[in-house]
Parts: sequence; structure tokens; C-alpha cells
Amino acid sequence: MSTTNQWNLRAVRAEEAFDLLPKLPGSNIVAWHDIQVAHIDTGVRRHPAFGPWSEGESDTLLLEDGENYKEKGELPLDPMNYKKQFGELRKV
Repeated sequence: MSTTNQWNLRAVRAEEAFDLLPKLPGSNIVAWHDIQVAHIDTGVRRHPAFGPWSEGESDTLLLEDGENYKEKGELPLDPMNYKKQFGELRKV
């Protein structure tokens, strides 16, 4: 991984972090199966980029594994339900 032109990756020391990831035996290939990723944010928005949504759930995101620290017991969905209308964002 080269972060030469990516100041943001250098700022978080991504190359150093990548080197610490567990590798498959006898290779430099990352063993991703035991890695969990956290993303601190306002929540997930129901967006097509996360695959199709059926009955309010994504086929690709594991929302039930997320934490909603503001509303305990609720799914980590973004409470700001915005919709793009006429070139601007409006609250729904």
C-alpha cells in the first residue's frame, strides 16, 4: 500500500497499521476473516450503495452488530432522514 499522495492515509499511519494486520501463514496476504471494522458516525443511511434493502434491512450491512449509543437497543440508523429534492437536501 502506497500513501505517497494521500495525506489522510499518512495522517492516520495506515501503512503502519496495515503492517500489523495478521497474515496468512507463509505469505504477506492479510487474513481478513477475524478483523472487525468500526466506524464512528451518526449512523447508517438506507442508501443503494449498501445493496438492496428489504423490509428496512440491508443485504450487505450487519446493522444488528452495530451500536447505537444514543438510543440503546435501536439499530444504528442515521436519524437525519434526508432526501435529495430539486438539487438540495431536505429533511423528510
